[in-house]
Amino acid sequence: MTQFTIDYSDDLKKRIAALIDGRPVRLASKSPRRSEILTKLGVSFDRYVTDGEETLDMSSVPDDPVARSVIATKHKASEGTFGMESGIVVAADTIVVLDGETLSKPRDRSDAVSHLTRLSGRDHHVYTSIVLLDLDRNREEIGTSDSCVTFRNLTDDQISEYVATGEPDDKAGAYGIQGMGKFLVEKHTGYLDNIIGFPAILFAELLERLRE
Repeated sequence: MTQFTIDYSDDLKKRIAALIDGRPVRLASKSPRRSEILTKLGVSFDRYVTDGEETLDMSSVPDDPVARSVIATKHKASEGTFGMESGIVVAADTIVVLDGETLSKPRDRSDAVSHLTRLSGRDHHVYTSIVLLDLDRNREEIGTSDSCVTFRNLTDDQISEYVATGEPDDKAGAYGIQGMGKFLVEKHTGYLDNIIGFPAILFAELLERLRE
């Protein structure tokens, strides 16, 4: 697993620990990046790998990329409750949006080249939606974080060399800012961990809403 440099304050960790209050936490995601961020936040959790959108009929869902992402995240969270009677289920979904179109995980390396060629020299948005289900209080909270990323102007050789590393294979938009993909990026606004796939500040805010 690629290790990335991101640290969280003790105050944030204590805030999250107090809000969880020792209850079981389940991450309904197979993403190693989300697991690593939760671990960095000091959260103990188990994981439940869901089918996500694979079992979800999206034919009647609005074309808005964020709305579709939220619906998919709610589906993951619902699946993540399987066999769980108490605690908090956490689900998340990250999308890369260029010109109103979602650039999903590449189907193959040719598709990854296509994604990166389109992103070269341009701004795009990265949205991560989080859904929390509090099984003890029968509560649900949903939020979305937005970051803007600007890519450098990339040559065909630079794109080919990056794709050949295999890093883009399982990543929305075909790049990982926490790994070698950081060299593709000129600048970004918003939280880095949102671009990676799990914004800690939003997670804490949603935990607080569960307690209101």
